[in-house]
Parts: sequence; structure tokens; C-alpha cells
Amino acid sequence: MSEKGDQLLDDHPQLAEFLACSFMLISFEVFRGAEHDWLLHLDATASLMGLLSPEAIFNSDSTICDLSSIPLSEQYRSPKSGMVEGLQFLTVAVIWSDIFACVATGRAPRLPYQQWLRIQGLNTADLMGCENWVMVVIGDLAHLSIWKEKQEEEGMLSIRELASRGKEIERCLEGGIQDLDLARCAHPGVESSTNWVSRLFAYAALVLLHTIVSGPLPALPEIQSAVSRAIGTLQNRPQGYSLTGVGFQSGCSNQDMTVAATVCFYQLSLLVNNAMVLSLY
Repeated sequence: MSEKGDQLLDDHPQLAEFLACSFMLISFEVFRGAEHDWLLHLDATASLMGLLSPEAIFNSDSTICDLSSIPLSEQYRSPKSGMVEGLQFLTVAVIWSDIFACVATGRAPRLPYQQWLRIQGLNTADLMGCENWVMVVIGDLAHLSIWKEKQEEEGMLSIRELASRGKEIERCLEGGIQDLDLARCAHPGVESSTNWVSRLFAYAALVLLHTIVSGPLPALPEIQSAVSRAIGTLQNRPQGYSLTGVGFQSGCSNQDMTVAATVCFYQLSLLVNNAMVLSLY
């Protein structure tokens, strides 16, 4: 890494500023409809983030900044405290972008998402409402798709191995959905926004999983079931969540099913962004 890059890693206020600017550039390129321009910014950001230690950022005893000399009542107003919170927010934002980039590009996430999303205090639900375990599954789906494509190119694809890998991911998804159901049953008639958003992304991941494993076959019962469950979740959204501009891909031709599963993620991302903004007012 260059000398300036090393200095940036050691200067946390400048690092936070760099990450914030990078995230804004990525968002700007994505929302203006750029096809690949945003990848340049994301790759640069991910390369830098890969040299960081998220454990230190999210550790309350982090050496990034020492707040011990600041009275507790003043810590929330401390620039150092704000800087740490900013780095935490930006770290989650970059992980989120890196994982969802794999849906758009067909590549694997650049960051070690499985390791990072298990760090105590790092919670994607705080940013976008979707729990960490769902994000891990989406990253795993990217790896599964890449593995399948590579095996097909080499003429070595084992349908048994593909089905086994897919089944393992499906068990994880269904287990997580079951936990969400239990949480919802504990408070009948009221579902938290985090529970609802996580459920929606989990069903979308099921659609993508079955499309990867079985191919673009919309008549398959498992694909139809996942789409139906996702639509049901959309219809039973918490009050105040707008679905303006969101059209779930529930009816598609064979050729469009793979695209539909991908578009589903884009639309869900826009939906969640919209919902999170509305919740601030």
C-alpha cells in the first residue's frame, strides 16, 4: 500500500472522511443509473477496509480512541466518540454495499463478510433493518453461484454436491425464518421493522437460491412458494412503510426468472432505504 494509504489508516478522522466520501460516490453512481462506474469506488473502499480491524472499531475498549478521561455525561458529545460511531456506521455501510454488489455483478464479496458479520456490535439491522445472518446467506449465495458456474465450465458439476450445498443454505434460511416467526408470535399483531425487513430479504434469498440450484424454472413449487411468501410479507408490511416504486417479480417467463430474482434484490434495497428514511421522521 502507498505511504498515503498507510497514513490514512493511522489518521482515523481522515479515514472516516474518506469512507464517507467514497460511500457518497458509490450511492451517487448507483442511483444515477451507472452500470459499472460505482464498482471503481467500491473496490477502492473495500481494498482499504480489508486492511482495517473491525474488531477494534466495534470493541468498546477500542484503542482507536480513549474516552476514559472524558466524563460519561460528555462522551456522547465528544468528537472522538462521534468519530468512532461514524467509523462503525461506515464500516457497516461498506459491508452492505460489498455484499449486494455481488448480486449485481455476479462476483464474490471482496470483504471477509462471514468473519466481520459475527463481530459483537456490528449489526446491519441498525443501518438497513436486515439482520446479519441474512446478509451472510446472501454472500454465501454469491459463492455458490460462482462455484456452480466454474464447475459447469470445467464439465465437473456434481448435481448431488450442488443440491447438498443448496440444502445447507436453505436450512439456514428456514431456521432463521422460524426464529423470526417465534419472535413475531411473542408479540401478536405487532412485528418489528427489523423482523419484517429480515423476513423479506430471507424470502428473496430463497428465490435466488432455488434459481441458482434448479435454474430459471418459475413453475417449480419451491420457487413459487418463496415468491408467494415474499408477496405475503410485502402485503403485511408494518404501518408507514411505503411500497411506491416497488414491483415484486412474481410472474416471469423462463428467460426472465434469473433476472427477476436479481431485480428483486434491487427493489428490496430501494424499499428498505425508503422505509428507513421514513422512520426517521
